[in-house]
Amino acid sequence: MSIKNSKYYPLFFLFFFVDYINAQTTANGKIVDAKTNKEISGVDIFINEKNDPALTTASGSFAVQSDTIIYKLRFQKKNFAQENINITPENATNIFVKLAQEKVSNIQEVVIHNEKPKYKNKKENPAYAIMQKVWERKRNNGLDKFDTYTYKEYEKIQFDANNLDSAFMKRKIFNKLEFIFDYKDSTASGKIGLPVFLNEAIYENYGENKPSKRTKRLLVAQKTSGFQDNQIITLTAKNLYRDINIYDNTLNYFDIGFPSPVGETGFSTYDYNLLDTVSIRGESAFKIRYQPKRTEVLAFQGYLYIDTDSYAVLGATLKSTQKINVNFINGISTELEYDNPDENTFLPRKFVTEIEMTPFSKKKTAKSILAKRSVDYSEYQFNKPLEDKVFKEQKKSTVINLLIKMMHIG
Repeated sequence: MSIKNSKYYPLFFLFFFVDYINAQTTANGKIVDAKTNKEISGVDIFINEKNDPALTTASGSFAVQSDTIIYKLRFQKKNFAQENINITPENATNIFVKLAQEKVSNIQEVVIHNEKPKYKNKKENPAYAIMQKVWERKRNNGLDKFDTYTYKEYEKIQFDANNLDSAFMKRKIFNKLEFIFDYKDSTASGKIGLPVFLNEAIYENYGENKPSKRTKRLLVAQKTSGFQDNQIITLTAKNLYRDINIYDNTLNYFDIGFPSPVGETGFSTYDYNLLDTVSIRGESAFKIRYQPKRTEVLAFQGYLYIDTDSYAVLGATLKSTQKINVNFINGISTELEYDNPDENTFLPRKFVTEIEMTPFSKKKTAKSILAKRSVDYSEYQFNKPLEDKVFKEQKKSTVINLLIKMMHIG
């Protein structure tokens, strides 16, 4: 059948786009032993960042399906090394997974010490010596050192309404949103937590540093559910979050500077305590707990994970203290992970930020909105020629929105 009537063009392209999205909500393939090439069963398969497996295989073959976009699969089996695979529409079928048997000596037991040792001075604190090495080898974002770069980005933005009661749930704002009540969750106090907005998106990022500096972020796929006015919610969420560099002396949230625990001035604000040596993605790392020296200071508390050989930051957690004094904000927490390709640079791997907003009251029992944004970065490529048209291409989201509007007008 040929499409001759122009009024069907939007519908045709919309169906094409829907097929494109659906292609990335399923994945299948085969799992084998890396040494013997024999099929393996009993493998737990996790979708994206979920903690519960979507499937435990009964044979060497597998097929998984998700209500959301699949951008990563994680394969785990006892006595085998974990395997992670990034999923795209092109490689979502006939995936060939090889699991390598893990040596027992490589598995480290993590022991947490809750006591806080006292030192006469900071030079006696082993954490101080480690942080000195970190400052001496301060790293810069690796994207700035290459002529060109590309990478993929998966972004998830979610808004949850917390501490709700039945009277509040009957308000007109929830009209025609009955479906979200299927996902409500009761807290220990009997109050209700409700997901009200979810937006998932996959982007392709292009950058050029030489001969001119320019960037482009193209939307590849998107899935949204929740309030109809979701563009306003998305914009609000994006305005809440800023890109941060953990090596900077100050981290900017809401145009307010928080002292960074990895900054060179960190010891004037924080106490550091070396807890243990742990394994992070196969790398040996110091686990250091930090907390503000004074309770009245606007600062963070959390953990740092420092590579034992290169003294690079592999990961960090930042959580605001109870003394946070920002309008309508009751709490902030951030988790971040870095890859370190060489001695001088780092590459963002993962960022997760949660912000609890309490527009009515800052009491813990007040109705609040929990805004969460997570970003995963993958498939970095450097110094490959980029055509000019890449930086001029129109975002696919704009095209799709235009098609939908045309259909409603018709």
